[in-house]
Amino acid sequence: MPFLTQGKTNWRYILILLVLSVLVGSGALYCFQPPGIRFSEIKLPSKTKQEKEKIADWKTYTDKENGFEIKYPINLILNEGKEAAYPSGALFPPAYFIGEAKVRFAFPKDEFLASRNGKVRHDFSAFISIHKKKNDLSGCFSSSMNNKSLTEKEKFNNIVFYKDFWREGGAGYRYDGISYRTIHKGVCYEINLVTYWFTHFLTKEEILSYQERALKVFNQMLPTFRFLD
Repeated sequence: MPFLTQGKTNWRYILILLVLSVLVGSGALYCFQPPGIRFSEIKLPSKTKQEKEKIADWKTYTDKENGFEIKYPINLILNEGKEAAYPSGALFPPAYFIGEAKVRFAFPKDEFLASRNGKVRHDFSAFISIHKKKNDLSGCFSSSMNNKSLTEKEKFNNIVFYKDFWREGGAGYRYDGISYRTIHKGVCYEINLVTYWFTHFLTKEEILSYQERALKVFNQMLPTFRFLD
């Protein structure tokens, strides 16, 4: 199918070529992206006595309007309101989340620095967010990715949570997440750990070390979550 047909530009042919170029380029970009490790595959050692004592020095975030509180390390960056949804540098927000984000605790960028060719890059970010959804609770205990019922449970402070591991992404970016969901007084609450990167410069080992660091903090924060009533 030539560019010119009977002296006229064949726009249909050009459009097809453009679409194919985008698809091929996007696929290549995605394929060459470091895959990282799913959170479900990461095994961390048990907490040490020093780590447990360190939690006593953390700050306490209290949300009286939404009825919960949680402790967090003093170096995490607190984001509320519109800033709670997802990282400002992310191209697209995760589709996994349910309800409205109430708070997001962002890990400082300085903790996830990678150097390539003498340049310091901020290619990785991690955050912990708490979401709330009321009225329609039908999807609270099913995965947002495939609608399968969640069966794995964990209990903190006498609160039973349903646990889910998820991953989503596109050309050049990737989200890896863990979500804990529970229903309290007719409201679905969701606590997430999410890592995000848009890069081709990080190695699989670097991404794994960052994921482990974020997961360690998340596992320490979870048992401090409680409802105020």
